[in-house]
Amino acid sequence: MIPNLHTGTKVPREILFGIKPNLDWLRTFGELAFVHIPHEKRQKLSDRAIKANIVMHLPDSKGWVFYNAAAGKLISSAWATFPTSAAITKYLTCQPKEVARKNNIDFLLNSLTLARYVARGNSQLSGQDFHETFTPTVTFTSLRILLTIAAQSEMHVASFDFVVAYLNASIEEEICIRPPEGLEIPAGSGCRLRKALYGTCQAGRCWWTHLCTSLEKRGFHMSNYNSSVYWDNDHGMIIWLHVNDGIVFSKNKADLDNIKQSLCFEINQLHLICSIVSRYWDNHSSAAAPLPSKLNLWRLTENNPIIRQSNFLSCVGALSYVATGTRPDISFAVNLLARHSKHPGKEQWSCLQHLLGYLKRTSSQVLCIKPRRPELDLEVYSDASWGGEFSRSTHGYLTRLSNYSISWCSKRLVTVASSSCHAEFMALGIAARHSQWVQNLISEILGRRLTIGMKCDNASCMKITMDFSSNKRTRHLDQELFIRNQLLHAGLATLEWICSTEMLADIFTKPLGPQLH
Repeated sequence: MIPNLHTGTKVPREILFGIKPNLDWLRTFGELAFVHIPHEKRQKLSDRAIKANIVMHLPDSKGWVFYNAAAGKLISSAWATFPTSAAITKYLTCQPKEVARKNNIDFLLNSLTLARYVARGNSQLSGQDFHETFTPTVTFTSLRILLTIAAQSEMHVASFDFVVAYLNASIEEEICIRPPEGLEIPAGSGCRLRKALYGTCQAGRCWWTHLCTSLEKRGFHMSNYNSSVYWDNDHGMIIWLHVNDGIVFSKNKADLDNIKQSLCFEINQLHLICSIVSRYWDNHSSAAAPLPSKLNLWRLTENNPIIRQSNFLSCVGALSYVATGTRPDISFAVNLLARHSKHPGKEQWSCLQHLLGYLKRTSSQVLCIKPRRPELDLEVYSDASWGGEFSRSTHGYLTRLSNYSISWCSKRLVTVASSSCHAEFMALGIAARHSQWVQNLISEILGRRLTIGMKCDNASCMKITMDFSSNKRTRHLDQELFIRNQLLHAGLATLEWICSTEMLADIFTKPLGPQLH
């Protein structure tokens, strides 16, 4: 295992078998670790790990022998976490809204810190202390739709935040809690919750129910297609909510207390992108495209992982959030790398570094939304590649409202396509289903229905869809055919052929290189 003068920088195993060994499991003697405790040997609220130090590696299998100083015994395990973050050297400063400071002139103390009192929700019993806990959340797509409508309609926009939001909502269940330290109550008495205290399992749902009721009393209606969008046609107002944060859109400036008027919106995640690049990028040269053109990634075998999986997964997961939010141009690259996240190798890591170099070069790019066209129009570009790894095609779609991107997707098809027409056919059906939801949400807000303009670059797929029929090679696709044909027959959508050079969804199906990207 050790290199020498004859082998150079390679170990004997690598020279003999041509396989570079994985040394991620090697650790330093005495290194601190947290050894996992199997759930069979612990209770629900017990510690999940034991603090110990490495003594030696297991001779017959991958794993380590740890010494637990508290118990004075040795532990053999292959499941352990090794802390890598530096210790905290100073106290974290809290935001003014989170911790209040009260001046007290009666004492010599300059200030008293008021800590937040929370409940121990892990001790609640389902069916007794709480029943429902589900709370809806918003999507990036709905936000981009509303921003496009606001820019096109010249609406005023303002953001807001509810301070200690949960404490405004009442709680229905009868829950008794222990009084906080320092609060004196009569002997034999207890405290009963009347508000949704932070920490209770149903606090989020209580706040959402309270907010819905309050908005309905003020004339707002909840959308049937997105539970976090509320609209009031009488006053021309729309509210977009995410837990205790929100954005309000209004045609009348007098309806807003604190208004930010803007006809152009820029959406970016510059801070997050810079943080990812500074953490994972190895300072190689920047790239002009997310991935090299004509790239083929092959999955490595399970017995030959080369790089540490945790770093690869962490980076790809962070990039996935960026691709979903503001960077459709990296969607295919992130999706492709995520397929190889189980056993990433040197080639996958090199592609990831290439992607980070592209983000470093284009970190200042933003999604800009501003009015250009006199009327709102809805366009959907659908494309698919045929074949690929495991013979499964990759499909993608791009939804645009008034020439601005509001939704996109890059995924691998669930079933194997028998031809390029088959792949395009299924991709068009997926795009049609999603665009129908977008169409319903927009029509509910505006009070009028927009026609979906679907774009496709496959002539065979166009012919099968427009002819309202199927043949012996496409009979198994009747369900997908019915979804598209229903939209076309009802006049809710149109289908148009465009050449491949004009297909905007092409970037979601394959690496194009710097010239075409």
